[in-house]
Amino acid sequence: MRHLVLGICMGAGLLAACQRAADDPLPATPIESARVAAKPTTCSTPLTVKIKSSVKDMDRLYLFEAMYVGRNGNDSAVAGSAYQDLINGDQLTFSKLAYDKPVRLRLYENEQDKTKFVSSGTFASCGQGGAEFDLRSFKLSTTPTPVTFQVKFPCAEVEQKKVPATVAVEFRPVGTSQWLPLLTLKREDVKKNLLVASTYRVVKGKAYDVRMNVFFLPLSQNNTLVSKDVLEVPVNTSIFCK
Repeated sequence: MRHLVLGICMGAGLLAACQRAADDPLPATPIESARVAAKPTTCSTPLTVKIKSSVKDMDRLYLFEAMYVGRNGNDSAVAGSAYQDLINGDQLTFSKLAYDKPVRLRLYENEQDKTKFVSSGTFASCGQGGAEFDLRSFKLSTTPTPVTFQVKFPCAEVEQKKVPATVAVEFRPVGTSQWLPLLTLKREDVKKNLLVASTYRVVKGKAYDVRMNVFFLPLSQNNTLVSKDVLEVPVNTSIFCK
């Protein structure tokens, strides 16, 4: 195209002007303009935030919410939510947040009372290296106590090698629909006729649904009130017994 323009413009006094016109880029088509102007609506990478705390082994789950931050610096809308313990070094991940928006996290000690929460600093919605929620100065209003979770077999002693290497247990408070990880039982947790471990994730005085699979055997127990410091799920088959 450039050679054609130069050929037409060989007349005296017009060569320089035509040279400039030939060097100018062609105007973008409407389709090209739209393609350049279009921006992603959601982040392609998740926001991952590491918890910084003094907690080492208390696995109680708490509700975290990611909040979009408005131009006035205040929380404007919920971007996502997740349940996570407060153990130092554990991470929260929020996916498919709105593109290029500032986000701040909230921690609720009691999710039934949304007026009381602890806020993090502000993060970029599409992820940033080294994002941390510093909870070292946060003090729980009540000290959680552990509950013993046990699977009880109908015999005096269990054959340890018959038990799976691990059994993942899920739970949910009665009346809710989201299943959450309770704990992972290990073969080494067998004690006589029990498969037993402790957790802070269930609370004495509340009722829960529990489910798990022991090899091919699905086990569940609904609407179980934790009236003592023990939550027990019975097994009715003796295939794991000695």
